[in-house]
Amino acid sequence: MDVSIVIPVRNEAAHIEACLRGVMSQHTSMGIETIVIDSGSTDGTPEIAARFANVRLIHQTEADFGHGKTRNLGARLSQGKWVVFLNGDAEPDGRYWLESLVRPLRRDNALAGVFSRHLPREECPQYMQRDLMRAFPPGEGILLKPEASVNAISFSTVSAAMPRAIWQEFPFSDTIAIAEDVEWAQRTLAAGYPILYEPRSRVFHSHLYSPRQIFRLKRAISRATPRFSNRVSALFLGFPLCAGGGLARIAADILFILRHRQPNHPIHVEIARSLAARIFSFSGRFSGWLSAAGHSDSRR
Repeated sequence: MDVSIVIPVRNEAAHIEACLRGVMSQHTSMGIETIVIDSGSTDGTPEIAARFANVRLIHQTEADFGHGKTRNLGARLSQGKWVVFLNGDAEPDGRYWLESLVRPLRRDNALAGVFSRHLPREECPQYMQRDLMRAFPPGEGILLKPEASVNAISFSTVSAAMPRAIWQEFPFSDTIAIAEDVEWAQRTLAAGYPILYEPRSRVFHSHLYSPRQIFRLKRAISRATPRFSNRVSALFLGFPLCAGGGLARIAADILFILRHRQPNHPIHVEIARSLAARIFSFSGRFSGWLSAAGHSDSRR
């Protein structure tokens, strides 16, 4: 077996069929197995996945799910030389998504992993379109080198591949709640392994988050990837960092919206979306930094 595609899902009925159709349409000479791990879906997701004859469907409870834990389970159950992780709400763009993703690993044994470009869906807010363009630009591949591990922030298991041997040496953390891919990339880069961003491998992946969801997501990520060692530094350094970053993002969003006017995205609506998203995003980030720093203080 050449490639194992591991797809963790929970309540992805709106996307899983398109995801799996994209997987099944790939042009490749490699031997592929597809493993879908459902974590207690209640919306018919496993029933949709079961319609695909070439899919191996694994069931676990919602309580057993973990972003790193479930991906580790999929990798353990897989047989491929290379393990591909794909979100159930990501849709491969075109028939060479997989070949473009795995080819660099076949050519360069030194690579720890390769990850894809994310494309916005039609309904994606423009502030998020700008974020995706900045984090996942078009053009040539970008090599994240060990000495520049701060750039690992862009690495994403929404669509990523790695050699089985690398996963065995560096499994995902079972203990952190979110951002398991960022933490994994930081560890592998620190150990001296480069990671490649390959924009020729593309998936459609974007969200319509509410402000409340944005706050919770950013808070969880900041707690999982703490930046400050104590609450004093988090308060006096984190707040101006968040406030300044939020204002800069809002200004850049407005310029982007004005320059890239889209018929289905009224300007006033997009600016309002940007304001809400950035305010709740940076509030959540600051709250997460304070919480993580407070936890660090309490352990001393």
